Amino acid sequence: TVQIMLHLCEEMCPQSPQLETGHDAASEKDEAPEVPETKLRRLTAADAAAVELLWRRESAARTILPDGPSLPAFLEGSDGLCWGAEDEDGSLAAVAVAITDGSFGYLQEVRSSDTASIDPASIAAPAEKVVALLKERGVQDIHSFSGETGKKK
Repeated sequence: TVQIMLHLCEEMCPQSPQLETGHDAASEKDEAPEVPETKLRRLTAADAAAVELLWRRESAARTILPDGPSLPAFLEGSDGLCWGAEDEDGSLAAVAVAITDGSFGYLQEVRSSDTASIDPASIAAPAEKVVALLKERGVQDIHSFSGETGKKK
């Protein structure tokens, strides 16, 4: 019975192209372009100019993020709710900022439209980090605002 099943399987299941050609999938992985490493970090007052630059470059609406001289104080006093991801040259490629009243969290993020120098999977990392922190603090719900339009998602 086992011999018959093996024979049927060989007839019905085509061989893998790797086996026929000797092509090794592992070597193809090694040849793939290297994805730049992304650095996720908490933002401080020293990041105000870089945050401002990203916000202006992306023409993002300000729903939570303050304007002008209060920005450094906001970043410094955010209680850990402002995070950024740097691209390979150290520029901020994504920023997520949040505030909470204890019951609800309010999140706004902006992402660079030029994602060539950052791992696409990592560009969401700041928002994911902030959401996790808000959940740890026991907020009931998180309201998210798009950095592009300033409209509630």
